[in-house]
Amino acid sequence: GLGIPAEPLFRSSSGFDGCASLTSLTFATEQAGLTTIGNYAFRNCSTLVSIMLPQNVTSIGTSAFSGCSSMESIIACPSAVPTTGSSALYNVPTSIPVYVPSSSAKTAYQGATYWKNFSIQVMTTYSGTCGSNLNWSLNLQTKELTISGEGRVMTDYDNSSNKAPWRTYSSSVKYLTIPSVMQHIGNWAFGNCTALERMTQIGSNVSYNASIGNSAFRGCSNLKGQITINAGVQTIGEYAFHSCSSVTDFNVTHFTASNETYPSQNQLITIGQNAFTSCSAATFTGLWNSTYSANLTTIGNAAFMYCSTPTSLTIPNSVTTIGDYAFYGWNISSITIPAAVSSVGKCAFAGNASLRTVTWKATTCANFSGTDYEHPFYVSSDDKFQITSFSFDNAVTTLPSYICRDMDNITSIT
Repeated sequence: GLGIPAEPLFRSSSGFDGCASLTSLTFATEQAGLTTIGNYAFRNCSTLVSIMLPQNVTSIGTSAFSGCSSMESIIACPSAVPTTGSSALYNVPTSIPVYVPSSSAKTAYQGATYWKNFSIQVMTTYSGTCGSNLNWSLNLQTKELTISGEGRVMTDYDNSSNKAPWRTYSSSVKYLTIPSVMQHIGNWAFGNCTALERMTQIGSNVSYNASIGNSAFRGCSNLKGQITINAGVQTIGEYAFHSCSSVTDFNVTHFTASNETYPSQNQLITIGQNAFTSCSAATFTGLWNSTYSANLTTIGNAAFMYCSTPTSLTIPNSVTTIGDYAFYGWNISSITIPAAVSSVGKCAFAGNASLRTVTWKATTCANFSGTDYEHPFYVSSDDKFQITSFSFDNAVTTLPSYICRDMDNITSIT
């Protein structure tokens, strides 16, 4: 399939003429301003089976979809019939459904040249409430779930008796729009929406005290690209993005609204257990930003377990607790433990065969387990410990028990 990145491609003629392996065509939400599809744009795309036209399209050029003989459906979001050039739909089977947004649009398409011979049908939409002054709407044809309204706090759900109301149709949720003022994304709100690919920025107009609930996006394995979280988010809940294995980056942007005061204090405070476990393709641009994470105190158990893509890590100086297995399976060569850390959980940095250098600044850290395989820096039964250099800050006067036990590769302690 083809997701469209830029409008100018479609104003030119023959942009994708003859792309015989193209099977689907979807214009991204950000292409809502697209108005023109040029002459011959998708002519002879003979394996194309579906297209979704953005709502602001007003013109479809000559032979734009001519020869698209395998077409199975057209989703036409414009309420007004676009001006349609000659042969624009030539050899597209007229037996296929064309889905339109309303009954009035159906009447308009049924009376329009080049469209009236198709089976014109009104899109299927489900809707309801999901919090005080919050509504949801799911269009089964466009596969877009929209949360709307003036409310800021979404209802918390679970994965058993109180599932989110759209979970019945979760296999149809491909795109998600969240209000910019959303203060809380509910527990299990979009968990196990395995078809979800794209969503809007989280909390883009929220300045403080926002939260992403437990398991909010858990198991959204097809969620792609960069996920942007606004710096107003203070809590990332347990299992929030667990197994979002196709996300390539979690970025942070700062609040931009003019009608609220941006607080002087920094934002992120807690990353819950398993929050990013198995986000195996992701980097975390901005998540460790010194401004955003300067008040972070807790990194929960297994919070970043099996996140093997990053090659470096800077733990904020404010962190006091690093949970069990927090960074298990990473691929970094060095790590610094900040002075404020009072607890490093078992296997916190284990399974990292690349780790060679540890800089220790923690002044009052609890003792480690005396068992090798529970040690924070343990690699495996074959490799045990691969650290070669361990250095201690001058302020450190007391060390945890067993801190360097059985590290037979160490050549330097300073």
